[in-house]
Order: sequence, then C-alpha cells, then structure tokens
Amino acid sequence: DRYYHFILLAKDEIGHEQIREISTRAWIRSYMARGMRRVPTYYQDLFDVIGANPGHVIGSTACLGGALATQLLKFRDNPNELLLDKIEYWCQQLNELFGEGNFFLELQPSENKEQTYVNRKIIGLSERLNIPYIITTDSHYLRKSDARIHKAYLNAQDGDREVDDFYATTYMMDTAELESHMDLTREELDKAYANILTIKDMCEDYNL
Repeated sequence: DRYYHFILLAKDEIGHEQIREISTRAWIRSYMARGMRRVPTYYQDLFDVIGANPGHVIGSTACLGGALATQLLKFRDNPNELLLDKIEYWCQQLNELFGEGNFFLELQPSENKEQTYVNRKIIGLSERLNIPYIITTDSHYLRKSDARIHKAYLNAQDGDREVDDFYATTYMMDTAELESHMDLTREELDKAYANILTIKDMCEDYNL
C-alpha cells in the first residue's frame, strides 16, 4: 500500500472536532505492517465528516510523498492525457469537498529535480483550475545546522543509509533562504505568500 501524505488544518472548533473524528476512525482501523503501526485515513472519512459540514477544515496537498506530487511525477515519466485528466479531477473533487477557498496546492523549496518539476506543474494546475497554491517547508528538523543530528537519528532507526541529499532542504527557512531554493518569479512567490496570509486570516482562536 502507498500511504500518501496530506495536510488537514482546523480553522475553528468545529474543524478540530472533525479532525478528531477522522483521527479516531483511522486509529480504530490501524494495523501493523513492516514493523510500523499504520493509521490510514480513507477518502471516505473526509467525505463523511468534512463533506457533511464543509468550511471548517483546510486541506493541502503536502510534499513529494503526497498523492498529487506522486501522480505528477508518474505523468512526467509517462505523459498520458488520461492521467492528467484524473489529476485535475482529483483536485476539483477535493476543492469541492473542502469548500471553495479551503483547498490549497502545496509547493516546497528544493533543488531536487522532482520537486522543481512538481512545483512548476502545480502552478500550471492552479492557473487552469483556479485553486490557490502555497509554499511550505517540509520541516523535518529546525535549523540547517541540525542536519547531522537528523541524519544520526534516521540512521539509528534504519541503519546506514544515504539521507543527506533527500533531506538537505527539509528544515525551517527564512524567506531569503527559501527563495534561493525556488525557481519562481517574484509574482509567483508573492501570490504564494498572500495565500498563506489568507489561511492565517481564515483561522479563528478557539479554546478546547
């Protein structure tokens, strides 16, 4: 099985309750596979819980481990208009599920050729489908100087493996550093930043 990554953000107290319900469903059906406990969320959970009362949770497509990036890379390796139609349909379906303005396509800073390709394709999808995009850092560790600690941690879990290249840019960056890893125009960068601020403004303070 593929365990695609996806991001859910609660905008308010109702959204937090919806995510708790989705998490509970996932844990109830969790199971052990390849030495790890797998806790899958099904698309049906999203339709049942969020689809019944949309507008309280924001969805975002995540990193190269997400379904969108994976399918875009599959399209790169084997261009197929039918696959592209399915990718666009998937985006439109989720945009409708979360409610207009609550679904975002996610770009990330990296000089990895796969991520650079995905970033450019996502901007094209955003323009065609009128779905906003954002830039996030896939933050596995806090600072660039922490890379060696992160590497030791990963190799302590899985033995000696090459992690330097894949995780080279997966930390919290300031704006200048982020932009140095993005092959985007000034206008494209500013649009992504504006969409991040839109998310901030949509979220309410709430007390659990």
